[in-house]
Formats: sequence, C-alpha cells, structure tokens
Amino acid sequence: MKKLITRTKIRVKSRIKLALFLLISIMVVILLLLSPLWNRGQAMPLVSWTTVEVASGDTLWQIAKQTQPDDTDIRDYIAEIISANDMNGANIKPGQRLLIPIR
Repeated sequence: MKKLITRTKIRVKSRIKLALFLLISIMVVILLLLSPLWNRGQAMPLVSWTTVEVASGDTLWQIAKQTQPDDTDIRDYIAEIISANDMNGANIKPGQRLLIPIR
C-alpha cells in the first residue's frame, strides 16, 4: 500500500506580521554575529589573584611595586588594589590580608 503524500500550503494571513518576524529574525542574527566586536576586538585581560599579608613597615605602594605588571601605571594599580579590597584609602595595618590582582 502506497501512502499519499499531501502537501499543505502555508497561508500568510498578514504580510505585516511576516515582515516584522523576518526583520526581527535578521536583526537577532546580525547582533549575534557582531557581539564579539563590542569590546573593540580586544580580549578581556585574564586576572588571577593572590593574597598578601601586610608586615610591619609595609606600605601599599611597596606591595604594589612588587606585584605590578610591567604595562600598568602604579597609581592605577594601587587604585585597583584599593577597589578589590573595598578600602577607603591607602592605609594598611600589619596582619591585614590584601587581595592583589596578578595579570
């Protein structure tokens, strides 16, 4: 016994709805294709963290100078350490543990 294959016609009731659907679909595809370019083609820097215990006589400047990446301004790096440790300023105390970003 042979099965009959029947074709069903798709009937578009509203051309406006079809046009909107196609337009939105094309926009989504374009956004997905362009999303890697949003960060100007630059990869996000990988940051790992280390913990440093503050010794007596240490300053934040000294600690930052020891761990500072070559291409980073020391002032920006200290600001990053202050932000990472949720500090109000650059004052540190012996025994305090600081989270230090390492790139």
